[in-house]
Amino acid sequence: MNTTQLLKLLVTNRELIVRNNAHAEEHLHMLAEDFAHIKDDEVLLALELNKSLAEKHLHSNYKKAIENSLKAIDTFKGSPHTFFIARHYWVVGHSYIQLGQHDEAEINLNKSLETVMDDEDSMTTIKTDALIALAMNEEFRNGFSGSPRAAEHVKQALELLKDERFAIRRAGSLMALGNVVINAGDNEEALKIYMQAAEIYERVFDLVNMAAVYSNIGTCYIQRHQFDKAEEYLSKSLDLRIKLGAPDETSISFYNLAVVYKETNRLAEARDLLLKSKEILLKTGNKPHLKKTNIQLKEVESLLHTALIAAA
Repeated sequence: MNTTQLLKLLVTNRELIVRNNAHAEEHLHMLAEDFAHIKDDEVLLALELNKSLAEKHLHSNYKKAIENSLKAIDTFKGSPHTFFIARHYWVVGHSYIQLGQHDEAEINLNKSLETVMDDEDSMTTIKTDALIALAMNEEFRNGFSGSPRAAEHVKQALELLKDERFAIRRAGSLMALGNVVINAGDNEEALKIYMQAAEIYERVFDLVNMAAVYSNIGTCYIQRHQFDKAEEYLSKSLDLRIKLGAPDETSISFYNLAVVYKETNRLAEARDLLLKSKEILLKTGNKPHLKKTNIQLKEVESLLHTALIAAA
């Protein structure tokens, strides 16, 4: 089997990982054993990338993903296979966002942008992913306020993704733009943007991103006080995420649905979902979302306590 064939196998495995496929990790272990004798830098960089992505996507183990990718970057310093070096920097930067270490995230995402690409398409995919992650980092750092700098990052990405062959990535950028817009307070425009992204994801049957966009659409309906519609979309998102087995994302769906239950006075059910969310977040170490969950849990428990006193 030649290098091209090995890399194709790793690409297939990588697609399984990012979609949280149940067999992705088993497939990765099999490939790691089969490639144990390989000395080709490109194959080894690709294999280590898959290992880092598995930690990030399948286990939400961001510290392990960072450790593995930084080791790969150091081991293959000066490698001509810049696509994989840039992608490892992206994994590091994106993982630091989840851990709430925004300066480290920005440093590594900019390194991903600065790394020379192998070809035009590779440049586009890495550059747009890094720009979207930088926008996400700005939003986390600034308390989800609709940062103008975040919006500029996303618009730069969308400008690069006009070609139809980048449809899925364009949908991802639309999602990011919708996030910035809704954080800036424009719910109506955000909902339109999310619906555009949902149409693309449903067309290609991308379950992971369908779950994400349904979650965001549900959040829009919460803000519009259309709680029936919110529950419809958030329940679909939660069902998909439980099936896909993505810990952090599942915790977010528990949180969002708990907000609907709180607003419709189903306080005990809201508390149960927030406790489930908190349990996951304590394991994954996702500090920003854990902070939000604790605040919401405290409010719900206070309301429950007040209701119990009133009923006594």
